[in-house]
Parts: sequence; structure tokens; C-alpha cells
Amino acid sequence: MAPVIQIPPHHYIHVLDQNTNVTRLETGPLNYIHQNRERVLFSPKRMITVPPRHYCVVANPVARDDKGQVLFDKSGQAKLRYGDQETRLTQDPFPLYPGEEIQQDVTLLLTVAAGTGLRLKALLDFEDDGGQKRAAGDEWLFKGPGTYIPRKEVKVVETMKDPEEVKRILKVAGAVTGIAVGAVGAVALAPVALAAVGFTSAGIASGSIAAGMMSSAAIANGGGVAAGSLVAILQSAGAVGLSASASAAVASAGAAVGGAVGGAAGWLTGVFRKKPPPKE
Repeated sequence: MAPVIQIPPHHYIHVLDQNTNVTRLETGPLNYIHQNRERVLFSPKRMITVPPRHYCVVANPVARDDKGQVLFDKSGQAKLRYGDQETRLTQDPFPLYPGEEIQQDVTLLLTVAAGTGLRLKALLDFEDDGGQKRAAGDEWLFKGPGTYIPRKEVKVVETMKDPEEVKRILKVAGAVTGIAVGAVGAVALAPVALAAVGFTSAGIASGSIAAGMMSSAAIANGGGVAAGSLVAILQSAGAVGLSASASAAVASAGAAVGGAVGGAAGWLTGVFRKKPPPKE
């Protein structure tokens, strides 16, 4: 390797002193002249850049003081927090100190949509940015809309629907199902219902509800049943079946009733499926 190494801006190298066995960091822009006792471990590398709304995870991060300055031991080696990890968000390009490693490459932050949430579980005891204390094993829900920022102490268990959104979906599904079932069922059962009240294929059965309806209609109409009246339509339907217009009318009425029943069923389903929120 040449005695002079040109380190461009936003690049870095690691230099090993073979007498002390200490590896140090050198950053650019710099024309670095290395000594005979030194060994440059790799050619200049580009610093890590984290764009907006992204993050990366660094394993064995360096230790820092209250002012954010890197701590060094007596030999000049940067102190590391071995076995630990650090989530780094958008910031100026930064190098990796000797011993630091990228555990999670630069990744887009997770956006949680409205009506959904993340079920989270604490791996370690910690206190979040809002002052909420979490114990290892605690579970809670991060509700959208929002951007979830990962933490080393927290594991994402699953993505799930918000309970209120689930309830609303169940209500809508119940109403739609009820409408469909009500419409089909009303048309299918109409002939049975007509025969039960006395509108049969052989005519109106004597002494039946249909006979009473026809008698009342005849009295009100001066002795005859008016064409197009309810009794006339039902009598025709009982004799030859439902016409297209009559089927549509019956289906519409059945759909309305079915929708009401389906909505109630959906509401009851949501009530019975509702679970108490997990303890925080």
C-alpha cells in the first residue's frame, strides 16, 4: 500500500498500530501518511448515510458520555458496549469505529396505517420516551396512523387490525350477508307463504285469511276485487307463481328485513368477539 492514502470526504479507514495492537479511526478529507509499524486494514470506505424516514441498527456501539463524545480507554482504543445494539435515525454521515458492525442495513421505517396496529412485546425493562415504564414480557398495541420507530428492548409480534375497525367490518359484513340472504329467501319462500294464508294454485281457500282479505276488498270496492289490487296480485301469484315485478318487490322487502337482521347479527358478533385490552 502506498505510504500516502487519500481519504475523500465522508470516507474513513481503520489503522492498526502493530506495536500497541490498537486500531484507530481516521476520517476524510485527509491525506494520511502511515508509518512502518502501522497497517491500514482496508481502503477508504464511504460513511453510513441514513436518509429521512429510515433507520439502521449498529451492533457493539461505542460508549459515549453525557455530551455524546466517544469514550476511549488508556491505550486509545474506543470503548464498545459489547452485546448491545443501537438504533440510529436520520443524521449526518457517520463512520463505524473499530469493533462496530451494521446489524440492520439502512431500512425504511414502518408506517402503520389507520385502522391497524402493531402488537408489541417488551424484551427488557425500560422506560419509553413518554415516561411509560415497561417490564419484560409486557404487551401493548401501537395504533395507527403513525410511524413506528424500532427499539432494541421491543419486539414486533404481529400486525393486527384495530378492534374498532374489526367491529365495523363485522357490522358491514353482517348487514351485506343479511341483505343477500333476505332477498333470496323471500323469493324462495313466497309461494309457501301464499299457500299458507290461502292463495293456492286451485284458488282462494275458503275460511282462510285470503278469503277474509278478498271479502273485505270486495266490500270496499262495491262488490268486486279491483284489478291490480293487493288481493288480485296475491291471488294471481298463488295460482301461477310470482311475476318478474312481483319477485323484485318481494326480494326488495326481504332484503330490507334481512339487512336489519344481518346488521343486528353483525353487532352481536362484534360484541361477543370483543376482548378486553391486554394489561400494560
